[in-house]
Amino acid sequence: MIKKIMLVASFKHSEPGPLYLESLRKTGYDPLCFDMKKENDKVYNRTRNPLIDNLVNPYVVRIMNNRLLSMVNKFKPDLVLVQKDLSIDQETIEEIKNGAYGQLHMFDGDFKLVEKMLLTEKTAAMAENS
Repeated sequence: MIKKIMLVASFKHSEPGPLYLESLRKTGYDPLCFDMKKENDKVYNRTRNPLIDNLVNPYVVRIMNNRLLSMVNKFKPDLVLVQKDLSIDQETIEEIKNGAYGQLHMFDGDFKLVEKMLLTEKTAAMAENS
């Protein structure tokens, strides 16, 4: 049964993260959120020099991925939901998938499939408990 969910997305006003969070709350879950944009800004504020930004970016992405793994290790979610277009290394995704963290789902703009899965899971768990 899914009890703890971690949502990895971008939560800027114009990004889909807030919509995903609202959908999860509609299904009765209150996920722990990892905001990739906010983490990126904590690590590195872009300069106006594209050369410097391109040189620094791989290190910034690695730091963000390490922070994500650290949070996953501490929270131990049953389900990790990851927005597809984020800067998450394939190794990080594999480590989460192969770890003892439950399930990992990557999603893009259509969150309806995830919402349907969670509602089905919740209905099945309620039926099992009665």
